[in-house]
Amino acid sequence: MRSKLAKTLKFIFSIFISFFVVSKAFSQLQSDTTTNSYKKLSKFSVASIDYTAYSKSDFERNNINGEVRMMEYRAQFQFAFKLKEKKTYLLNKFDYTRFDAFSNNEQSTKFSETYHSYSFSVGLIQVLKNRWKVIGILSPTLASDFNSSTSIKDFILQSSVIASKRANENFEYGIGLAHSTRFGRSLTIPLVTYTFIKGNWEHVGVIPAYVSSYYNFKNFAAGMRLSAFGNVYNSNRNFISNLDLDKLGYSRINIGPDIKFCLYKALYANLNMGVTVRNRLESTNSQGELEMNLSAKMKYFMNIGLKILM
Repeated sequence: MRSKLAKTLKFIFSIFISFFVVSKAFSQLQSDTTTNSYKKLSKFSVASIDYTAYSKSDFERNNINGEVRMMEYRAQFQFAFKLKEKKTYLLNKFDYTRFDAFSNNEQSTKFSETYHSYSFSVGLIQVLKNRWKVIGILSPTLASDFNSSTSIKDFILQSSVIASKRANENFEYGIGLAHSTRFGRSLTIPLVTYTFIKGNWEHVGVIPAYVSSYYNFKNFAAGMRLSAFGNVYNSNRNFISNLDLDKLGYSRINIGPDIKFCLYKALYANLNMGVTVRNRLESTNSQGELEMNLSAKMKYFMNIGLKILM
């Protein structure tokens, strides 16, 4: 277990360091897709790595008591290439997630598994008239425990499209649609995005997945953040003999204070902690029926991370 974790961390850090080289590409994109009359509203996360730990939480199913514990490791990188000067850009994004889940109950039934998700997104950014732009993204994803050879069951195709407008110097908004597994199942959901910055205040939202408000100081920012995240993983190993565990659906919503501070030039660190108000952890069988439910009560979380902001 520890050797696998060490390999995971080495993989994440090696790619993160390499993205210092290509980070200028997205910085140029941000400048080019902003109109001449307005500066870009906020710095963009070109690369990030983070770790989230959750406290143990109790659950009760069919008069049986138990506890569940989870951890997340994530890495995300994105950059862009010009296709047509100040008009069209090709966006590339890589997203890796490792999810560890542990559970046991009073009948000594134990659940312990590690899941991985690899997503490479390709998108097109088209700058339009009147300060509009459209972003379309396709995200082929492999999500599984990878305890056997990769198969078509490990594959998920996610996608999104957003049209946004720079309304004025301080405000940008957008609407869109996404097909995503962020809420622990494959769903098509509407999106509403906004960025509003005035003075030292910064408000950003990608509803229903993310909402934040920060007050910016010289070298750090403090505020509140709500973030939803999840995935659907293919299960190749039945660790409980009498159950048909085909898919694992996982999702959570974290709410709490967040602090971001500058370490060196474009390198930032963050510390976020608070409560998890939605803890969905369910396994379905090959017919799509619920087979095991480990969804737990409210618990606490702590998140630490590094970001390259341009």
